Amino acid sequence: MLSRPFVLSLTIFLLCGFSTVLNVILIPYIQSALNLRYTPVAMIQVSFYLAYFLFSPMSGYLFQHRSYLEGIRAGLFIGALGTLTLYWASLTLSFPMIILGVFILGAGIATLQVTGNPYTLMIGNPESAPSRLTLAQAFTSLGTILAPLFGSLFILSRSGGDTLYLSLTLLWLVALLFSLFSSLPDGKEDKQKSPSNPLREPFVLFGALAIAASTGMEVTISTYLTKFVSEVSGLTLSTSGTLMMLFWGGFFFGRLFGSTILHRYSPQKLILYSSVSGMGLIVLTVLSSGYVSVVAILLTGLSLSVLFPVIFSQVLRYCESPKGAVSGYLCMANIGGAVFPLLQGMMADRMTLHQSFILPLFGFMYLAFFSGYLRTKKMPISST
Repeated sequence: MLSRPFVLSLTIFLLCGFSTVLNVILIPYIQSALNLRYTPVAMIQVSFYLAYFLFSPMSGYLFQHRSYLEGIRAGLFIGALGTLTLYWASLTLSFPMIILGVFILGAGIATLQVTGNPYTLMIGNPESAPSRLTLAQAFTSLGTILAPLFGSLFILSRSGGDTLYLSLTLLWLVALLFSLFSSLPDGKEDKQKSPSNPLREPFVLFGALAIAASTGMEVTISTYLTKFVSEVSGLTLSTSGTLMMLFWGGFFFGRLFGSTILHRYSPQKLILYSSVSGMGLIVLTVLSSGYVSVVAILLTGLSLSVLFPVIFSQVLRYCESPKGAVSGYLCMANIGGAVFPLLQGMMADRMTLHQSFILPLFGFMYLAFFSGYLRTKKMPISST
């Protein structure tokens, strides 16, 4: 039977995944409704991940001295405020209001990622922490599977995006009430080290770059996937958005499978195999056409699935800096989710959308290098 703390972890990751991917569904709708090019519409993702960049280190240092549970509650409140702002924006189709709502939502999810990831690692056996976090992140993937379905039905079909965001606001508030009125451990580190800049530690710096690459590839592929599938296959945006469930389904099943095989295979090998398979799929996407290209890009979800939770757990396990501060900087690295889509949007405006999918290849190449660097870490260093 699942413990209450783990139920809370699964809930917040589910909400984070669902809310994040709704941005991806929102992009082709806004692009079509307001007749925007790829570069301007990419500002939705820039706004979202800029909030990560600004709020992650702030949350990391703040909740280094407070409990992770307090951070989760703060993140749930901010997330509810963000979806409520998007509800108002959906009523007027105001682009500035959408940007504001996405920014607030990003701040809430950043706070949840900073506190929720180490909280999940702390509420069980340390040896099974990577497997536990990977399983929890599978619920992020479950949210990302459900979001394209509901987003396509309510946003891309233009039949009730405002209702969807209002319902989502209520779900965020229900999760907040559960965290307030349930008996839960605080998840506070017993002993705090003196604050320092974790990026001065080379391992944390390389790990942050790995998180940036992982998130950047995930976001840029999903951002342009609906439009890409529609262009290649001739399907409507609504139908193409529904097919995105296959991409996020790869994340869900990949993480479930990954949480199991991590008991037998090292995290380093899992990162390497995922990176190599991802490189092959990206090359196939760019060099092929038609449905072969579509299937290849959809399958990258499997390659990307385990990267974020495995990298995150390994950096926190081996780092020498305080975990709270490191978690903040790792989540700050999610700014890759703003940089990659912006770069790919600029490439798509100057080349073609199809050719621009070469960009994720460089992210997979760096992660293959990082897997080799991770092998040099022999013994975990306590960071309490």
